[in-house]
Amino acid sequence: MLSKLRSVDYSSQSPWTEALYKDATRSRRFKGAACTFRSSFFGAALAGCLVPCLFTGCQGVDVASHHETEPSSRNHASTGTEISVINERQSNHVAHKPLSLREDLRKDVTEFWPMVGQDAKQIVTARNAALLGVALGGSLVIREELDDDVRRNTAQHSDRWGENSEILRFLGNAETQIPILLAVHTGSLMTDDEELHEVSKTMLSAYTINALSTLTIKGIANTDRPSDNWNSGEYGFPSFHTSSSTTLAAVLDEYYGPSVGLPAYALAGLIGWSRIDQRDHDLSDVVFGAAMGYVIGKSVARHHLEDGSQISILPSVDPSSGSVELLVEVPF
Repeated sequence: MLSKLRSVDYSSQSPWTEALYKDATRSRRFKGAACTFRSSFFGAALAGCLVPCLFTGCQGVDVASHHETEPSSRNHASTGTEISVINERQSNHVAHKPLSLREDLRKDVTEFWPMVGQDAKQIVTARNAALLGVALGGSLVIREELDDDVRRNTAQHSDRWGENSEILRFLGNAETQIPILLAVHTGSLMTDDEELHEVSKTMLSAYTINALSTLTIKGIANTDRPSDNWNSGEYGFPSFHTSSSTTLAAVLDEYYGPSVGLPAYALAGLIGWSRIDQRDHDLSDVVFGAAMGYVIGKSVARHHLEDGSQISILPSVDPSSGSVELLVEVPF
């Protein structure tokens, strides 16, 4: 930035001296303006090169508004050094253009299966294998020791909860849960709610992994059900209603804590009990379905939350000098 020109009392100078001084002043101003133009042009060009590269790997960054300093002609000095970021007049150079709802949905669909693949890898751990191993062993014991007794009891007193069991079954149906998840996801895009959008993506990914896992195990195990009213009495183990509901509960618990997680777990437990009450599943089917849903939901949610806690970097441009800066955000 050019230093201020000292004021001169022209009344005390000769006409020749006054003209010479004015010519020199104009020359200095012209050179200063040229330097400022070159500096601004170079800064803008550098910003244009850096922005596409840096924005590709940066997520969840908040852009603060830039406070301009007053012109130097008013003799207002800067009160301190601060990080300058993009103001509204420069946002078209470095900020993403807002996407339409259709473009947002297309982007999420394109990224969905790669996201599911990455999330599935997070489930394959020694800890999860141990938890599922214990759950499977417990389910086998229940199948040998308790399932027959539970079957006889529900045969004598079926549908104890009557219409309530039917309502719970409806809430656990994939035909009910999937439209709700898609509606929540679409709503998060329409309202530009980033937190809800992340939660909905996590639930959709965890739900998909659980559904594929449950159906695969059903096809391999192909156990019989207490009655022939559902799937001709086949493919009982594990309970899809229970595993899917517990998966969603685990995700909500990881994001929002016990205030939301505990009611969600309670609802998942009631849905699991309704499957026993309506003689759709054995107790062992429900127990393992709940364990598997818990492991999948927790693992996927933790993976997404860990990804969201990384350091973010955002390029910015100082509007007064054209210099390029980097704004670093560290979540805590």
